[in-house]
Order: sequence, then structure tokens, then C-alpha cells
Amino acid sequence: MIQSNTVHYDRAIAGTFQSTATWADPAGGPRFIALFSWRGRARVTVAAILTEDGKAAGRFEGSFVALSMSDAQDQPRA
Repeated sequence: MIQSNTVHYDRAIAGTFQSTATWADPAGGPRFIALFSWRGRARVTVAAILTEDGKAAGRFEGSFVALSMSDAQDQPRA
């Protein structure tokens, strides 16, 4: 589930664009996988850049929480 996110639009995108996402912290991926495997839940922050014709057009950063199926079923429904 999305915990929080921020988007910055640096310029309009009028055509085809590309989005490239990475872990906000290079150690984030392995830490996320290890915690999820151990606890059944983990949190990670992802950063992405949107480009059009090789020029930056926007930036995204989001924090996500993953829950195992058993943990997700225990969560109250909105």
C-alpha cells in the first residue's frame, strides 16, 4: 500500500515519456526483502524520474508498505 508520495512536474510532457525507478536508498532493496521475509511486512522508499526526449520532466518519490497476506487480512477495512 502507498504510505506517502510526492510528485514534482518540472515541465509539461506532450509525447512519449520514460519512467525509471530506483530504491531511494541503495541498500533499500535488500533490506526490504530481508525484513519482509523475516517479519511478513516491510517498508521501502522508491524514487523515479520521468524523461521525455532524454530531458527530465518530472520526479516522484513514494514510500510503500508491503504486508503478507495474513497481516493484510488482519488490517481494518476503510
